[in-house]
Amino acid sequence: MARLDDAIDWKRLRGRVFVKLDVEGGELEFLNGAAAMIGGRSPIILFEINPTSARARGHSVEELLERWGRLGDERFSEIDRYPATISRQEVDCTVLRNLVASPQRLT
Repeated sequence: MARLDDAIDWKRLRGRVFVKLDVEGGELEFLNGAAAMIGGRSPIILFEINPTSARARGHSVEELLERWGRLGDERFSEIDRYPATISRQEVDCTVLRNLVASPQRLT
């Protein structure tokens, strides 16, 4: 296993970057391993929050969303309401759901 920041030459990617995560609770680890790419490219990221999977990995959904905030993303879009956004504090962290993040751009 390798960090995304180290595994690909993300600086050479052309155009807009879109990432679809399907990592079953490993979203926090992804964010930690892709922080440079996220900061450098501000990709649109589709990800799932799942309280059960997060707990199994030793963290909470709230911790995951807090990490997003440290990367500059305080607003998210529910997949069925895109591009309308809600604040990190408005996200219902008790149920499984898909969210869209676009660091520093979704308002």
